[in-house]
Amino acid sequence: MDKSLNSLDVLRKQIKRAEAQLIQSRTQANTGESDDEVGVLFAGNWHDSIPRRLIVDEELAPVEKTTWMVIRSTINSPQQPGSTPKRADLARSINCSPPTVSTSQAMLRIMRWMCQCKPVRHQGRFVGNILLMSDEPLSLATVLELDDSYIEFLEATARNGNRNSRMRKAAAEKLKEVDASRVDLRQPTQMELMAER
Repeated sequence: MDKSLNSLDVLRKQIKRAEAQLIQSRTQANTGESDDEVGVLFAGNWHDSIPRRLIVDEELAPVEKTTWMVIRSTINSPQQPGSTPKRADLARSINCSPPTVSTSQAMLRIMRWMCQCKPVRHQGRFVGNILLMSDEPLSLATVLELDDSYIEFLEATARNGNRNSRMRKAAAEKLKEVDASRVDLRQPTQMELMAER
């Protein structure tokens, strides 16, 4: 079958869907105004912006950066949370093993590119975690406020002999930062944050 015909069929379906949505929105609004509402389709390549700071972060391995990008691509609207694919599906997208995905996510959490806000349970059964991602590492104060288990996670990672040495070292460094913050509770000024960037 001709690929262009198949693509044309997909586009025709999209046009039909846009038509139905346009009719539905106009009939529900029922404002009586004569302004034309427009349905818009995008036929180009979908682009996601990637933070430069992530790309040049020397503390993250390429697979960790790719993990961040793939997870970020699941968020299509700032008003709606994304949904992270299962670990095996993520591994296929990133072209690595499922344990490597887990290690990458742990490293992103250590380095504060990702924050675990809340473990979710339904009828006593664990169903997943709510994660927060940012276009730069979150401040220590923000992570400590949102992630009750961050320090415990760092401590367990730093002393866990099963983890790779790079991850243990990173966790130990972040624990030093936590200890220093207990001594110096002053938050950095906006100018200091800009200089750091």
